Amino acid sequence: MLLAHSCTDILGLSSLSYVSSSNYLLWKLHTETWLSSQILLGHVTGGSPHPSPTIEVRTGNEVSEAPNPNLVKWIRDDQKIMALFFDTLSEEALRSVYGLQTAQEVWFSLAKKYNRISASRKCDLQRRLQSVSKQGKKLAEYLSDVKLICDQLDSTGCHVPENGKIFGVLNGLEGSISLTIEKNPLNPYYILSTHVLFSLCLCVFSIHG
Repeated sequence: MLLAHSCTDILGLSSLSYVSSSNYLLWKLHTETWLSSQILLGHVTGGSPHPSPTIEVRTGNEVSEAPNPNLVKWIRDDQKIMALFFDTLSEEALRSVYGLQTAQEVWFSLAKKYNRISASRKCDLQRRLQSVSKQGKKLAEYLSDVKLICDQLDSTGCHVPENGKIFGVLNGLEGSISLTIEKNPLNPYYILSTHVLFSLCLCVFSIHG
């Protein structure tokens, strides 16, 4: 499995642990990027179909069949991709693809299993980021909650930019603080609040991110 481990290191998939509904979209993005860089993406998209076992060879007026020289390379590349997949699948996921013969079959099987769940999870996390509130929480606890949601969104392949994280923090503050910040931009409270909040946001999302 040395080859598979080297692939997961290149992809950075080892940090994702096993493929699951929570990280499938990110795994898919990383995998597609690597396969494309190796000119192997066609193995899972159908752009590089299984070659015919034989080819016609013409010798003068005679036509005969000979082994297709492209078949061995295609099988070797496909097995390389299969090894990469299997090295990052949980036992449950492995059972779901047991008996499948090609990388494309495994790819489509995983998509069928995880795509709908991952898309639903991403929408749920986006709603949570928009509705998260500081109400009744200490500021440090609230910032940690926002960071957790952003990290979970990142794991689905939906990166949240820094300004999006900060907006999420400001959006969830109590009404009185939000109103002060929104309506009184020249108020010293606004300057102090935004300065402190932005500093805290950058600290939480940069140092611990």
